Amino acid sequence: LKATSAQGPLAVITFDPHPVEVLTGIPVERIFKVKDQMKFLSELGIDYTFVIPFDRAMAQLKADEFLKLYVFDIFRPQNLVVGYD
Repeated sequence: LKATSAQGPLAVITFDPHPVEVLTGIPVERIFKVKDQMKFLSELGIDYTFVIPFDRAMAQLKADEFLKLYVFDIFRPQNLVVGYD
């Protein structure tokens, strides 16, 4: 994210609970608790971390709907980096 960033703040969006937990009911062991994840990202130079509640309604959104509602309409990003999954 930092390598591709133009001038401006860096933001990360994550979900809680983990989508796999919501969709399968199987607990997911996370590397970091959400609070620790936010602290770690801040220490790495991320300006903002947004934790979006994940539920079955969120799971029903199409990718383009999610991007419009939760990314482009709110942040108007200059660059976007998406995880592999």
